[in-house]
Amino acid sequence: MRRDARCAGSLTMPARSGHRTLLIGAVAFAAALMPRRAIVRLPTVCPVRLLTGYPCPTCGMTRSWHSVARLDPGRAVRDHPFGPIILAAIATGAWSPTNADALTARLIRLPMRVKAVALAAWLGWWGSRLLVAHRLKRA
Repeated sequence: MRRDARCAGSLTMPARSGHRTLLIGAVAFAAALMPRRAIVRLPTVCPVRLLTGYPCPTCGMTRSWHSVARLDPGRAVRDHPFGPIILAAIATGAWSPTNADALTARLIRLPMRVKAVALAAWLGWWGSRLLVAHRLKRA
């Protein structure tokens, strides 16, 4: 039985890694060709931002991933510091479900202190964005 066929109703990619590689490469190539202004001008679909006018913890992730595709890691981190890390995890899962399972198992086994620091870093970064957005709204 193939590894990808373990969940009958799940959304999995083709079983052969060549197809995965081709698909991931095509998506990255298409993203790299898209101009930045097209990404910046996309309509806001974030429910938090639409309801409150303030960014959510994942706002900026699309721009960050686009910058990664354009091989601009500095801008990717400026857009969202956790964007490249999350994209790498998603790409790992798309590339090989076996690797994704192993990565998930390792993350689950991390000490609670490490998880707390990661969460505090994410929320701290988000809090700083909220302060900046609030100051811009008041100005």
